[in-house]
Amino acid sequence: MGKFSSVAAAYVHFFYGPFIFKEPNFHECSPALSSFIVVFAASCVLWSLPLYPSRLRKLFWPCNWMVQYLTALYLLEFAIGKVWVPLETAVINLPVAMASFLENYLGCQDSCGFLKSRGAGVFCSYSLSALILLATLHSTRIINLRLLSDGITPFMWDITRRVKRCFRKVSDSCGIPALKKASKRRKVDFCDTDTDDIYELDPSDALETTDVRDCYPHYHFQ
Repeated sequence: MGKFSSVAAAYVHFFYGPFIFKEPNFHECSPALSSFIVVFAASCVLWSLPLYPSRLRKLFWPCNWMVQYLTALYLLEFAIGKVWVPLETAVINLPVAMASFLENYLGCQDSCGFLKSRGAGVFCSYSLSALILLATLHSTRIINLRLLSDGITPFMWDITRRVKRCFRKVSDSCGIPALKKASKRRKVDFCDTDTDDIYELDPSDALETTDVRDCYPHYHFQ
């Protein structure tokens, strides 16, 4: 896993520092919040991936940190400049194209005013960035959207547990020792969905102290 500090430094540098590899050409109607959201989603992906090649010998920690920092910054600038900016530009221009189509072929002159406004493009940009963020958080196992089928309570409880685990990973990545370690012999009395999604879990692999069928009564195991 890439170190949290190097990815976080690349995230801050992207917005407040000079561009080193590729400067994105943002659309004139592009909202800044959408870019913040997408760069944060890309940072979550980078944080979950190894930024230093495993086949190479480890360097001293300052050099290793600098390699991960430059790699994260390059990937962020490339992803935003080559993927997000063209995609956002197309989405922002989509309402105007739809308005032109409706006016030319259907004769809808009065109902196309909002599609031609700046607010329509901004709304499309926000919607796309929010969708990318949700997909990224689910794919990187920060949240589990499948738990919403069982109600909001299991979903919120799972988010709380995953946030605590995320803070532990950040502490370990930054070299901060844990204040208190749990006993290895303590009894597990909760449902665990860290490693695999419940829909991909084999019932025979469940913990001895917890029956996975009791935790998810609505799911029918094969």
